[in-house]
Amino acid sequence: DANGGSNSPTDSNSPYNDGATVSVLGAGGMSRTGYTFSKWNTQADGSGTEYSPGTTFTISADTTLYAQWTINTYTIIASSNSGGTISPSGSVVLNYGSSQTFSITPNTGYHIADVVVDGASQGAISTYTFSDITANHTIIAIFAINTYTITASAGFGGTISPSGIIPATYGDSKSFTIKANSGYFIFKISVDGSPISFNNQLEYTYTFTNVTSNHTIEAQFMKQPDLTPPTLTLPTINGIDLNTPNGLLQVNTPTLTFTVSATDESGIGRLVVKVNGVVQ
Repeated sequence: DANGGSNSPTDSNSPYNDGATVSVLGAGGMSRTGYTFSKWNTQADGSGTEYSPGTTFTISADTTLYAQWTINTYTIIASSNSGGTISPSGSVVLNYGSSQTFSITPNTGYHIADVVVDGASQGAISTYTFSDITANHTIIAIFAINTYTITASAGFGGTISPSGIIPATYGDSKSFTIKANSGYFIFKISVDGSPISFNNQLEYTYTFTNVTSNHTIEAQFMKQPDLTPPTLTLPTINGIDLNTPNGLLQVNTPTLTFTVSATDESGIGRLVVKVNGVVQ
């Protein structure tokens, strides 16, 4: 009896005389989907006397031998690179027709880049289920470290280095050096839109530590004030240099015009003229 299978073999020597020797047949063309023939038994549930193909026994009554089947098993090999886990992992042995779900979990600072099943990409998924298993399989979880950007910029009058959009991976540290050009000083440094304090107005280095998100850093500069006193130039009248700090000028005309100016290197100046002690 094929006992759940099909195409059970037929013993061409049957029927046998009482006391005859019976040679137990093999499976021949008998089959059962998802199972492998193992032996025969006098009971369908395997609780009777068992016989392997090729053995013999002495028959003394009508006897039916029932095929005994072993369910096929398959192996799913589950693996991952560093940066996360797949569970269960390793070689997972499963019965024919069963199902198995795998969970993919990235470590902190990492993300799922891809899941590859039997060589085919499934995308960045967190679970995958094999259903109605009838063959061996492989599943590979691929993780990648998170990447972020730091956008660094500087206004006129100085530099920031490095500048532009700077990539950084999770947990990285990135330093930025801010320098003022000659004649300028660092006026303001903003990190993520908020001003920070700094202790050097000509050159300063700021470091982002343990990067876990995107950031911005911006430097602004101002022109240094010219502290050189302005130059005042007065004319020479009647041979007398009015630039001399002290002295009297005698004139014989009712009207005398003076043209004076004051400038400094910055182009910013203030001139105060007094006549007889009165500001003009």
